[in-house]
Amino acid sequence: MRCSQPSVCEALLQQEDGHCDRMWPEAGGPDNSHQEVKVASTVQNQPSSQEVDEGLVFFSRIDAWLVLCVGASIALCFFLAWTQQSLMAFAIGGFTVAAILASTLPCKYTLKKSHLEIRCGLLKRVVPYADVIGVELSRSIVSAPALSLMRVKVSCARTAHLVSPNDRQRFMKELLVRAPLLTANSVSHR
Repeated sequence: MRCSQPSVCEALLQQEDGHCDRMWPEAGGPDNSHQEVKVASTVQNQPSSQEVDEGLVFFSRIDAWLVLCVGASIALCFFLAWTQQSLMAFAIGGFTVAAILASTLPCKYTLKKSHLEIRCGLLKRVVPYADVIGVELSRSIVSAPALSLMRVKVSCARTAHLVSPNDRQRFMKELLVRAPLLTANSVSHR
C-alpha cells in the first residue's frame, strides 16, 4: 500500500501524483525504515554546507618538478648552513621556507555565487563572472597563482588570469554554467 501520510515524507519524497514511493508494511503503519528513507533523501538532495557557504573549491594541481626544484634549493641551503656552521645560512633557509609557504599555501580557486575567487597564499583575487569572456586550456610559463603548467586561462575584458585546478575540464564546465557572457564557442578545450 502507498504512503497515506505525505506530510511525513515531505516534498523531497513526493512524486507528481502526490504520494511517496515508500511502501508501508501490510500491518498498516510506518516502520523505522520510512524515517531512514526520509533522512537519506534529504541529505542527497541538499548540497553540503561547505558547498553552499564557501562555493565549489578546486585546489591547484602541483607539478612534481616544481616540488623537486624548490625542495632541492631549500635542502641545499640548509646543507650549506650545516656544513659551514653558518647562522646566516640557517636564517636565509628559514626565511625562504616561510616566504614560499606564505606565497603558495593555500592555492585554490573557489567558484562562489557571483564570482571566482583565486587564492594563492596571501594573494587573493576576485573575478566577477560578469567580466569573464573566455576560457581555454593553457601551458603558459607566465608567473601566475598556479602551481602547475597545466593551466586554464580565464580571459576578462581587460586582463587574463592563469589558474591550475586539479580537474581542468570540470572547472571549465562549472565556469561556463556560472559566467553569463561565456558560450560554448568561447570555451576552448584544445
